[in-house]
Order: sequence, then structure tokens, then C-alpha cells
Amino acid sequence: KGIVFGSGIGTIRGRKAVSRAAMKQIIDNFREHATRYRYKGGVIVEVPDGERIAKRTKNKKLGILSGISILGTTGFVEPWCRKLVETKIEIAKQYDKIVVATGRKAWQYALRKYRGYQPFVFGVHIDDVLEKHLGEKVIVGFPGLLSIWAGGRDKIEEKAARYDVKIEVLKDAACSRSWNLQRAHN
Repeated sequence: KGIVFGSGIGTIRGRKAVSRAAMKQIIDNFREHATRYRYKGGVIVEVPDGERIAKRTKNKKLGILSGISILGTTGFVEPWCRKLVETKIEIAKQYDKIVVATGRKAWQYALRKYRGYQPFVFGVHIDDVLEKHLGEKVIVGFPGLLSIWAGGRDKIEEKAARYDVKIEVLKDAACSRSWNLQRAHN
């Protein structure tokens, strides 16, 4: 009964590496659906190939062993619905120069560095704004999120070139340095 975390999910200090936010989401959803459907059993949360996937993350440096951590997010933030995406695109089109950020930290960095540009967070809808905004654009984000957007780390530059945009891949959480991919595609 209840929720059991199985294989593929890492451990930290002897406990499963599941953030409080993710744990709350899992528990709330389990309770809601167990009540709604009068389910009396339990659920096992596992990540297929979690140990292998974890080798491509920084989890080991953070003390997370034998799998990936569950954070409750893709890393991308807002917008959450089609109507909001369309509204934000219309707002973005009012500016000649914009920065498209993958999330809040990238947005804060862009706000400081790219004066004269209006920064926006478009989450997983980056392609939508890049296709529809006709002015000057810069993409700012972290390697992991940009890799998801581009379909692989080795494809970030190629995808940015497709849209004829400058890209800045951020290196650290403090957003103080950028990855060696900072160049314009003209």
C-alpha cells in the first residue's frame, strides 16, 4: 500500500532523491486518484535505465547515487497553455529585439546582460516565438534545457542557425559565465 520508490531513482544520504515538491505532487495525485477510483492498493515509482541516465548528469557530484533524482519538473517553465503562448508571442512581436530564455534564471541573466532587448520565458514553446518574431533574437539558457530543445547537445548550434539567432549557453547556476557557444549566426 502507499507509494514505493523503486529502481532507477537515486539516493542521497540514505533516502530516495525525490524533492519535496515532487513528493507532494506524487502524494497528492496518488491520494486524489485512489479516492476517486476507490483504489486500495499502492504504486511503485521507478525510472527505467535510471542508473545509466544518471551517469550523464551531475547527480554524483551532488551526492546522489544509483539513479536519477526526481525534481518534479522538466526544467522548463511557463507558459502553460496555448492561449498564453499566443498572447506572449503577440507581445514579443511588439519589440524589435528579444531574448528567449529557457527559464527564470536565464531570464534574470538576460535582463542584466542584454540591455535594449526584452526578455521572455517561453519554456518548451521556443520554436513558436522564433518562427513568428521577425526582429532580432537571442536565446539564453542552460545546456541541459537547450539540449532538450535542440534534440541533443551537439545540435544546439545547428538549431539556432536554422532560426538565424544568436545563442548563449549558460555555464553555471549563478549565470556568471557562458559556455563556449556564444556567437552570432548571420
